[in-house]
Amino acid sequence: MSGLAKTSAEVVLTDGAKWDSGDTITLTVNSKEYKSTSNSTTFKDAVEELEELLGSSPFKATVSPVTSPSTGFKITLVDTSGQNMILSATATEVDGGSNDLDFKATAQPVTYTGGTKEGSKPLTTGSEVTVVGDIQWVGLDKNDTYTMKSTDNLLAPSNIAITGTKGDSVNNSLNSINISTYDGAQQAIKILDHAIADVDSNRGTLGAIQNRFQHTIYNLQNVRENMMGSRSRIKDTDYASEMSKLTRDQVLKQASMSGLNRANTMQQEVLALLQ
Repeated sequence: MSGLAKTSAEVVLTDGAKWDSGDTITLTVNSKEYKSTSNSTTFKDAVEELEELLGSSPFKATVSPVTSPSTGFKITLVDTSGQNMILSATATEVDGGSNDLDFKATAQPVTYTGGTKEGSKPLTTGSEVTVVGDIQWVGLDKNDTYTMKSTDNLLAPSNIAITGTKGDSVNNSLNSINISTYDGAQQAIKILDHAIADVDSNRGTLGAIQNRFQHTIYNLQNVRENMMGSRSRIKDTDYASEMSKLTRDQVLKQASMSGLNRANTMQQEVLALLQ
């Protein structure tokens, strides 16, 4: 059985339709501040700046408008590490603004599957809101999922209280097989199916690794053969070419000797004609 952790929260921000150019919003997540610039001419611009800043952090952030209040925007924050989110929000009015900013912010935890839970809590009362993470456990049966919630930081291994939303047993090892009852036999079949699937998966992984090794061996053998061929061509003599050169040299030598002999006998032939 494997588990996936995620912490999600919905932060709703509203300005009461009283935003002045130069006002700023600061959203603090886990002691790190994300602040819009004073160049934001509208409340929407400031929220979109926050979205961009949060998107460059370890979180995933998306902004969408809300129907109530109509001037509000919702920022959905997701942290796939599963650690707690500690949230707070404040707004700062520009000096000499024509409106008194009516800024409000609330935070609401979101379940692993995207549903809301526990209701929204205000962020602008000076107190922080802590959003805890969820773990979704994938069980032996591919059609079953197990979702657990931590009441503490999931990254801190000590003193974590876990509550489950599905009653199936988490103890699913081969040693826990008991076929003396119908339910035990059904569970044993699931456990054995899962064990066989694990073996098949490991065999597939090892087979893929073996194929890669075999391909590497074939490639190295091919490289070796090419290197040996190149070495032979460089080191060994091309006998056919050398024999052709030798024959040509011998023909030229014989022609030269024949020419010299002919030159030596020409004087004797001339004397014989004069006699």
